[in-house]
Amino acid sequence: TLLVVLLALPLAVYAQEREPEVEVEAFHEAVNNGEAAAAAEKLSEEVVATVPVAMSESGGAEGEDPAAEQQAVGKAEVEAWIEGLTAVNANVTLGACAVEGQTATCEAGFTSDALTAKGVDMIEGELMVKVNAEGMIESYSFVASEESVAAMQAATGTAATPETIAVTGGASLPPNALVTLVGGLMVAGALGMQALKRRGR
Repeated sequence: TLLVVLLALPLAVYAQEREPEVEVEAFHEAVNNGEAAAAAEKLSEEVVATVPVAMSESGGAEGEDPAAEQQAVGKAEVEAWIEGLTAVNANVTLGACAVEGQTATCEAGFTSDALTAKGVDMIEGELMVKVNAEGMIESYSFVASEESVAAMQAATGTAATPETIAVTGGASLPPNALVTLVGGLMVAGALGMQALKRRGR
């Protein structure tokens, strides 16, 4: 009997450690299958979801930065958000996950019809989900990668495209502005030389 207990103990500990990842997979399976009610059953009453605006039914309003943060607080709000996702055929692809305590942190990708309509095939980033002792999701967050943020902003025209950002991090000057600037410096230099010549006479 003691041997059975000793053998079962590591398996029980392993199962407990993997529980958050199992719940994350079950939740997203329901979302990907368009089963909003089944996904909502995985939520705690106090759940909070923090995601980019791009992860919504509209994918973001006209002129709105799709990378801006939006938050749903409480089961009713998060369930409404999930219903919006299933309406636009949202799909979350999970990559490698790391589990620490009751929190699973996973590489993830997100697609939806709304996002595709804006010219973005997929956004990638880090997903972090925390479950409570009963295995219910109490916090859900997605942070898009810098590459995905740049792609979303470029596609929606809500920020300068990567091509117009200088190495220093500031916006580079367009060609016509650069020509005007150089021309102005040359004129200023010529006037300065004339002034010096007059003083020397």
